[in-house]
Amino acid sequence: MGSKKNGEFHEVSLQTPFTFLVSKSSILCDDFFMQFNFLQNEFLKVQVSSIGAELRSIENLQTGYEYLWQADDKWWGRSAPVLFPRIGYEPSSCETKHGYARDSEFDLILESNTKLTYQLHEELQITYELQGPKIVTTYNVLTELPFMIGAHPAFNIEALPTQVLLPNSKYYKLRDGRIDYTNIFESNSQFLTINDQTFVDDALVFINDFVGHSAQLSNTIEIEYESELLGVWSPPGAPFVCLEPWWVNVGEQRSFQFTISCL
Repeated sequence: MGSKKNGEFHEVSLQTPFTFLVSKSSILCDDFFMQFNFLQNEFLKVQVSSIGAELRSIENLQTGYEYLWQADDKWWGRSAPVLFPRIGYEPSSCETKHGYARDSEFDLILESNTKLTYQLHEELQITYELQGPKIVTTYNVLTELPFMIGAHPAFNIEALPTQVLLPNSKYYKLRDGRIDYTNIFESNSQFLTINDQTFVDDALVFINDFVGHSAQLSNTIEIEYESELLGVWSPPGAPFVCLEPWWVNVGEQRSFQFTISCL
């Protein structure tokens, strides 16, 4: 998977039966290449980076509150990376964790005050659209090769412990960077209390048994999604929580959407 015009590919076998073509020359990690674009309405001002088409800021214009984690390396040097063409990593492969899209430069192909669309070669389009106090994110996958796709936004919290209201109390854990499907765990409540011990073994991956879900972080953020999985993660003790819609078993689906509502 990659741009043919770059002319340099290597094949990576990630997890049977998935095989991807990765464009080595499409990855840019130097901030020198980074460009920022903005969305704004009467409620929110949103900043997006050309590297990874990553959300970098969601500011409430009425209160000045910043919803999104500001990529401080002390805890985690990202804000909301896009996970593509895989989620997690294969220890035996040479591909980077969560795929290469998050470190690749995207082209801006559509721009207005309330809508931005980015494209990565002939592989992926990402659109952000402001609708009142909401940000609607749409992923359109252009390739026919196998893939996974997910979001990884990190939202600021005031203090620990905090709570996330989830649509389901059943979840998987990760093992060696991959989802361990052999064991299903269940919490006592749909309220997940997060403290500095919650994620000592990595993310919790909640199972969605029906179409149309939402998760709410304290009284600040609600995320609506239709993915089959929702990753929840934070480094132990960190002042943010990630709510991550993941599409893993995509079948023929090529368009994916979720909405962030700022409360």
